[in-house]
Amino acid sequence: MKRIEALGVIADVAERYDAVVTVHLGFPARELYHVNDRRLNFYMLGAMGQSCSVGLGLALCTDREVLAIEGDGGLMMNMGVLPTIAQERPRNYTLVLIDNSTYATTGDQPTPSDRIDWEKVAEAHGLTYFEASEPESAEVALEDALATEGPRMVRLEVEPGNADVPLIDLDPEEIKIRFVRALREG
Repeated sequence: MKRIEALGVIADVAERYDAVVTVHLGFPARELYHVNDRRLNFYMLGAMGQSCSVGLGLALCTDREVLAIEGDGGLMMNMGVLPTIAQERPRNYTLVLIDNSTYATTGDQPTPSDRIDWEKVAEAHGLTYFEASEPESAEVALEDALATEGPRMVRLEVEPGNADVPLIDLDPEEIKIRFVRALREG
């Protein structure tokens, strides 16, 4: 499946659960914004590898479900967050790993993701593991994950490449203000 298709599935599930979504840098944020902009989406422009950490912080301070979208390259840059997730064990946290085995935003340079057993990584850190590679199975994996006490990891295998979508027409301060307001109203 294409990443934009996976993000569409994530957006639909997040809408049904009224979940908070954090999304890492560049094209993934732009694609999510394009498929379903919501006030509870926190677009982290230029924050590669940090969505899982910010999502963890949010999960610890809200009762809402939190879906932290991170790429394989970004997660490999911030594997140090996994022991903290294991220690804190947030029941409402899902790390959604978008795995295209490339650094897509910077030109599809390969990552070593295809040599990592993500299920073992997840289980070693106390995350219940789910995976999918098609839109229909992605929806099932996300639904099954959210029916399970967290923390969880849902690995969605996607094709390399970026969708041709426009830039996000909100500045970072606008993103922050509307996101915080949505959290407070909820």
